[in-house]
Amino acid sequence: MISEFGEQLIFINPVEFLNRVTAVLEEKNYSYRASLVKYDDYSINSSNRLESYRTKDTDIYFWKDKFFENQNEYRIVITDQEIDEPLTISIGNIKDIAKVLKASDLFSGKFELAIKKS
Repeated sequence: MISEFGEQLIFINPVEFLNRVTAVLEEKNYSYRASLVKYDDYSINSSNRLESYRTKDTDIYFWKDKFFENQNEYRIVITDQEIDEPLTISIGNIKDIAKVLKASDLFSGKFELAIKKS
């Protein structure tokens, strides 16, 4: 990973990040869906996956081949815009919810993460 992406990484509080993104989307009146991606074996025709394609449900944006399962992807899909260029929104400064780390520290075995109980 370090050889492909470099020595630094940014660790972002995911809940706060999503709150900021969705707040801007709602402020701009964009229709959207957000969900974890569902991984499925594309060599088999899953009835659930095929039904979402058949009905043109927005669920189709949240399927991916099982080969990519290790990505644990979360997607936000704007459902009311048909554009060819990337859609850019500004969520402001995220310094308060982000921390820059050295990748070697993260993979050193000495990295600790404390998660508060809610």
